[in-house]
Amino acid sequence: MEITEPMTMITDYLITILVVVLAILMLPTDGASLFVVLSFFLTGIGAFLGGTSHGFKIPLGPDWNDRIWKVTTYTIGLAAFLLFLGLLLSSLPSSFIRSLFITVGSLQILVYIWWMWSHTEFRYVIINYATFMILGLFFKVYSLVQFGDPSSIWIISGILVTFLASGIQASGFTLHKHFNHNDLFHVVQLPGFYLVYLGTLLF
Repeated sequence: MEITEPMTMITDYLITILVVVLAILMLPTDGASLFVVLSFFLTGIGAFLGGTSHGFKIPLGPDWNDRIWKVTTYTIGLAAFLLFLGLLLSSLPSSFIRSLFITVGSLQILVYIWWMWSHTEFRYVIINYATFMILGLFFKVYSLVQFGDPSSIWIISGILVTFLASGIQASGFTLHKHFNHNDLFHVVQLPGFYLVYLGTLLF
């Protein structure tokens, strides 16, 4: 069985293992942290499917590969939305402001789902994720300044690491022919997830 992008597959599977383990460690939970747990589980599914799509492109064939990739893009998009909700609920006490941002976020994820039905490029996944994380960064900076929220430093650090990882992916920067921009993107993301996990424990 021919594996087309082994390092991309392996690093995607590493993300799957990490986020699923971290999600399990956060259980049992409720409230804002529950959204983070659900986000991590969905991220794990998305990373597993993405790795499978990259690694088994030839044996899967174009039809199955397209189906798996489509589910991957939707899963990662929903994971970003759930993480956004967790950061929002853990940061802003006002029910009106919360409702406003929930409405904005819900509209964004609906537009994303509609758009990705006819598009497959990963840059749109990054744009959707980055938009939610910019809002999450705003929530946590506000929570830190206004309330001294102890979770904020960890979450902010995790988001900044994710931005770095996304920038690497978008740039196409490659360390080696067998370790490309996607692989580096995945590896840099790993500590970002762990930092978000540490922050979530303080919700």
